[in-house]
Amino acid sequence: MRWLRDPRDRGSVIAEFAFALPAAVLVTAFLVMCLTTAAQVARCHEAAVAVARAIARGESPAAVASLQTALVPRGARITSVIDGQWIQVAVQWQPPEAAGRPWFPPLVTRAVAIVEQ
Repeated sequence: MRWLRDPRDRGSVIAEFAFALPAAVLVTAFLVMCLTTAAQVARCHEAAVAVARAIARGESPAAVASLQTALVPRGARITSVIDGQWIQVAVQWQPPEAAGRPWFPPLVTRAVAIVEQ
């Protein structure tokens, strides 16, 4: 059936593939970045909860500091505020930049605990 083909169509499949492949790579890279960001947010939240509980139990500052070092992802900032009987812990993490610009704003997770007597 070679005689039914238009000679001008030669190479059109390659051109379409050359256009679709970079788009598929970009979408895949974006999905991987989203999954990585979601995993890091979960780690930040778990760290905030664990640190809030440790402070609420009255653990030593050295124990709380080692817990922070072990659980908080690299590059994240952790702050804790003790307000009466309430302890508030916030972990802020900036996702990495892609293509020279941030794709996500800084992500903050918070945990609150009550001081145990």
